[in-house]
Amino acid sequence: MRRFLLFNLPAFICLSVNLAIVASAAFAEEQDNEKMDFVRDIRPIFVKKCYECHGPDEQENKLRLDRRADAKKGGERGPLFRLGKGSDSLLVKFVTGRNGDNIIMPPEGERLSEQQISLLRTWIDQGAKWPDSADLKPTQRGARHWAFQAVVHPPLPTLNDQDWARNPIDAFVLTRLEKERIVPSPEADRTTLIRRLSLDLLGLPPSPDEVDAFLQEPRAGAYERLVDRLLASPHFGERWGRHWLDLARYADSDGYEDDKFRPDAWRYRDWVINAYNRDQSFDKFTIEQIAGDLLDHASYEQKLATGFHRMTLSNDSGGGGIDEEFRVKAVKDRLNTTGTVWLGLSVGCAQCHSHKYDPLSHREYYRLYAFFNNAEEVSIPAPRLPLRYTLAYQKSVSAYDDRICDAEHTLYEYEHYVLPLKQVEWESNANHAELPDSLKKFLSIPIGQRSAEQRGLLGEYFRSIDPHYLKLKRAVPTSEEIKNNKLLPPSSQAMTLSENTTLRETHIHRRGVFLDKGERVESDVPAFLPPLRSRGRAPNRLSLAKWIVDVENALAARVAVNRLWQHLFGRGLVPTPEDFGVHGQPPSHPELLDWLASEFVCGGWRRKSLIKLIVTSSTYRQSSRYRSDLVENDPDNALFARQSRFRVEAEVVRDLALDVGGLLERAIGGLSVQPALPASLLQQQELKTERFMKPSIGADRYRRGVYTNVQRTFVNPMLKAFDVNDSNTVCTRRDRSNTPLQALTLLNDATFVRCAQSLARRVLTQCQGNQRDRAGYAFKLCLARSPTERELTGLIQSFELQLRLCSSKWQATSELVDPGTLPSGVDAPKFAAWIGVSRTLLNLDEFRRTVDRNIPKFVIRLECEESRGGLELY
Repeated sequence: MRRFLLFNLPAFICLSVNLAIVASAAFAEEQDNEKMDFVRDIRPIFVKKCYECHGPDEQENKLRLDRRADAKKGGERGPLFRLGKGSDSLLVKFVTGRNGDNIIMPPEGERLSEQQISLLRTWIDQGAKWPDSADLKPTQRGARHWAFQAVVHPPLPTLNDQDWARNPIDAFVLTRLEKERIVPSPEADRTTLIRRLSLDLLGLPPSPDEVDAFLQEPRAGAYERLVDRLLASPHFGERWGRHWLDLARYADSDGYEDDKFRPDAWRYRDWVINAYNRDQSFDKFTIEQIAGDLLDHASYEQKLATGFHRMTLSNDSGGGGIDEEFRVKAVKDRLNTTGTVWLGLSVGCAQCHSHKYDPLSHREYYRLYAFFNNAEEVSIPAPRLPLRYTLAYQKSVSAYDDRICDAEHTLYEYEHYVLPLKQVEWESNANHAELPDSLKKFLSIPIGQRSAEQRGLLGEYFRSIDPHYLKLKRAVPTSEEIKNNKLLPPSSQAMTLSENTTLRETHIHRRGVFLDKGERVESDVPAFLPPLRSRGRAPNRLSLAKWIVDVENALAARVAVNRLWQHLFGRGLVPTPEDFGVHGQPPSHPELLDWLASEFVCGGWRRKSLIKLIVTSSTYRQSSRYRSDLVENDPDNALFARQSRFRVEAEVVRDLALDVGGLLERAIGGLSVQPALPASLLQQQELKTERFMKPSIGADRYRRGVYTNVQRTFVNPMLKAFDVNDSNTVCTRRDRSNTPLQALTLLNDATFVRCAQSLARRVLTQCQGNQRDRAGYAFKLCLARSPTERELTGLIQSFELQLRLCSSKWQATSELVDPGTLPSGVDAPKFAAWIGVSRTLLNLDEFRRTVDRNIPKFVIRLECEESRGGLELY
């Protein structure tokens, strides 16, 4: 029997509609009293809703809205604005549909919201003020968009509440909260803080001993010392390096239909992890990835860093024009990725025509393209693998050879000593009517009188129908299978770039078609950004890299600090990290963004220092507890009046389960590994032609997710369920969905079942107390805190319910429990019941999120007909 919460749906809908009407009316009244700013309030609406048909490229009905003079003149239907009379203006009539022709603009896609219409109406009521400087002109240097202006170090604001702020970050956040009459949330408790820091900085849970030590630390500065310890951990580089690999579109395969394996890609991945661990300055980190090969006396590591640009998709099918087509695709991908990752701009929109929103012309795109057009893909000798990988490889090959020898010996023994006897018996009792006609006559000839050919044909036929022989035969791989099944030998190459000795000419590609060449262009940067510094020689990739991190170029620092903030709060100060251009959303705290960018550069571009500044702020240390006032006033938490609650990434979900189960292999760096894939999945017809990496063995099965093989045409199903990034393109922020498939994965995926089994064994062997003690220990392992009395009672009830079920369901219990893994003194039903409790804990929402414990819980009561028992799940 199941109980469900029901509500009156029509009444709920009516209430929602009424609330929306009241909210819209309140919004309109508020806008009437606020002075409209064209750049802040109006132009974003034109950009998103109008420019596609009435922008610089197209002017339907002779209406253009990207320039002041054209907009005020209007189109074929006359002027758009009646100054002071917003409701009577043609613009408002068309976006509302009240124009007599039942036409609503835009004709396709999402309509304007009531708030957007109210902004337009109020702006016209106030005189439709549109400064000349707000016109977007692609050829105009220094277009007046906020992101393209120089970073100015803003003064610290004056606060009414001086006690809350720990550092300047808090001053900017609190000033905005005070303006909105919102108070910040209290600080989270110590248990929440250590788990939050551990997940954010390492992607691993704190151990119970680490939690206890932090809770019992009496000295001042315990929190700061904890931050320093976590930042110094080698696992920091794994956690934050994975963030960067999303941007680098890292993968262990080429992509496209063939999707060949890249045995050397992991070397760039390890370079990224090491760069984060040694806190390499972001300016050097940038220069080496874009042009490390062009530095004077470039080292192996500096050349390896340009592996960033070797992460493009690759097609080596060969064939003249095809090779050039895919080379051009790779060059454009390098440029587009560089623009998104370091400048926060969608420069790729200009490869076919001038950018519709940002002041980047079609010609300027190909001037940027010229920086990359002379780069060649090369591989350089790489150092040998660390000894532990060489020994592991040799050991695995030796074990594989031993298995082949054993299989061959068993087959030989059976074929020479058992099979002949079985054949004699078969000849005496066989149904000769079923034999092929060519063999029937051989059986009438006495065995001693048969020719060698006759004996051979009969023996060959019998071997083809003997099931045991066939089984033994399949166990012996063919020579081709032996070659393909052995682990890859240690790689001795690294993927990098070098400049072609013969300079390629760069031409504009008309409409983006590489065969349709237009004007020849030279490498240069866009006119709306600061110019390249003259260095007395033709600009190249190194010139571009140094220009990106030049102090006069404001974009790189702003984009970088916004990304750090995003990883720590779930959203950036600029909510569109991939787009700092006109089409993107403006920053929620522009002064804070510039202050952080300025501090970042003045502090030597050190990421660990900036991360420490952020995580030691009162803003970061706030509780994430639910607040009803913020649901109404700041539902997206854009003002940061509390800490955010968000699920960790796909790889970390798996890492957490492996860690609490005691399975996680914590070795740093090395070859990519392949966890086992579901057998049922591999049997699907459409996947039988995929190039799957051989599943790893031993401890490599349980290495961190950052080391998992990334195959472009086939995404690991478990990671896909939790929104892993698409490695074919740059990823600036991952999706965070919440689907039933995730719960099913956590319950049934073989890795998570193994983690639950190992967690249960860990609880039974490491905790010798009663069931309450063991339930509390399991809870603390998973969530870093002790359970409440209600939670503990729920776990005990769950254990007792599952113990009764496992005691009566022997077949199901035997499938879950391997007799050889039973802890000493524990029977199978009890072990299985603890596995069930462990699966419940690994499925808790709190397990894979950075949350406070005092948040609303939606309770589902499940009742079991057989036991009449109940279990509450939160």
